[in-house]
Amino acid sequence: MTYRQRLEVIRVRYHYQCGYCGVAEHEIGSFLEIDHFRPKIAGGTDDLDNLVYCCSTCNRTKNVFWSENELNRLLHPILDNVSAHIYEQEDGFLSPLTPLGAFHVERLRLNRPALLILRQKRLQEQRMREAVPQIQSEVNSLLQQILEEERLSIELKEKIMRLLERMLKMLREQE
Repeated sequence: MTYRQRLEVIRVRYHYQCGYCGVAEHEIGSFLEIDHFRPKIAGGTDDLDNLVYCCSTCNRTKNVFWSENELNRLLHPILDNVSAHIYEQEDGFLSPLTPLGAFHVERLRLNRPALLILRQKRLQEQRMREAVPQIQSEVNSLLQQILEEERLSIELKEKIMRLLERMLKMLREQE
């Protein structure tokens, strides 16, 4: 497999996002990088399970870190169940659920200000997307009400016209 083919497989596998912090290509306007989860100097390989698509900040922060210690190691974005170790709060702050989660968040600095802002922005956008169908439904309901009111208004105007015509006819008959 060529480098380009490997890059494309990794990009797709990680949904075009950093496996560590979640920043997406479209959010930074460029490709991300390939990290060796277990660095080559620590015996890592070019096997797809050892390659992580990540942003340059996470790649530089992680650097060549590797630990065999089960409590002081990084979580693999795909092979580990990251959500069992880390929880994203409403304000975008990542809270550790386990000591391993705490080590991972701290080591990769996953609560850096730019990431908090990004997560808050995503949450706001998600809430807006979720609100759109409800707002559309309310608008449609109001439009239906307007149409019904207009229909009733036309009916009332027609009744008034008939009454006025009847009154006019009565006045003419009296002359």
